[in-house]
Amino acid sequence: MTKDIKETKITEFLNKYSSLYPDYAKNEFKNILNGYTINNDLINQIYCYLNLIDIKKSDYYIFYNYLKKDQFLKDNMLEVGCGAIPILSYIISENNYQITALDKTVVIKDFKFPIIEQKIENHFNFSQYNSVVAFRPCMTTEIIIKECLTNKIPFCIYLCNCALYPQEDYQLFNEKDWSNKKWIQYLEDRIKKYNIHNMEIKIDYQTNLFDEMPIISAK
Repeated sequence: MTKDIKETKITEFLNKYSSLYPDYAKNEFKNILNGYTINNDLINQIYCYLNLIDIKKSDYYIFYNYLKKDQFLKDNMLEVGCGAIPILSYIISENNYQITALDKTVVIKDFKFPIIEQKIENHFNFSQYNSVVAFRPCMTTEIIIKECLTNKIPFCIYLCNCALYPQEDYQLFNEKDWSNKKWIQYLEDRIKKYNIHNMEIKIDYQTNLFDEMPIISAK
């Protein structure tokens, strides 16, 4: 694909849909012509949706293959924090699994699977699903872990590298020395607290994903 064709497709997309994105996305879009990124899902989802890259080489497809290998794929799944374009749910659906995508703002909705636009904080009912998956779910990570462990729902989360501050025990947060390592340690403590059903926990760094963050899962 030539540079001119890529620029035309991206420009047409942004002209049509950019107003539907959150305000912070406008700053992210300044770099969109630089190509597929290591961890910017706003841009990466657009590249996948417009077929500007081979989707099977994307980190979404790498995560799908991980889910398949670890036997997390089943019918009646939920993807939490699917993003503006639910690419992971699309891949899973195209491989003949039933899945619902959930996020507070979804821009592209012309898919065959159900999409729910809702803040997860609004007491969302996880128990109606057989498993939960999440790809860099950012601020919803703690909620997913708590709800899935307390309701004994298998889950698999590819962590984002935002070094998010704690939501439940915010007093633990020290901006000066907070890091991804400390955030993961904090999540491990949350897992110990809420794993009341003694689910099998796995924290996997050998994932072949682009930014080397681990995958946390429970069965």
